[in-house]
Amino acid sequence: MKKYLILLLLISSCGTQEKPFDSKTWQAIDGNNFSELSEPIVNDLMKNHLYKGMFYHQVIQLLGNPEIFGDSVKNEIGYILYLEIDGPDDVAGNDLIIKLNKDSTIKSFKIVNWKK
Repeated sequence: MKKYLILLLLISSCGTQEKPFDSKTWQAIDGNNFSELSEPIVNDLMKNHLYKGMFYHQVIQLLGNPEIFGDSVKNEIGYILYLEIDGPDDVAGNDLIIKLNKDSTIKSFKIVNWKK
């Protein structure tokens, strides 16, 4: 039984370690270093720093200017977390998408994985 418990602990500790969110680190992310910078802090960001009802200007203070603007009907902004380009037709990435209410407060947010 001890062998299985030790093996389980080793396996669970091999994943990405969560790190506290830091605005300077976040704003240094350039879309190519997701696993190095944003992946460890994105969980903390979503659990402890972003929240429904948060104002748009607070998001900008925290994360910097958005890199993605949805159409006005969707009222979305986004941040590129990861971008992989393996040729003109092979592009994939992860984005943090934030939906806003009409009063410019956060309605919802999520990580979107996509591939073209």
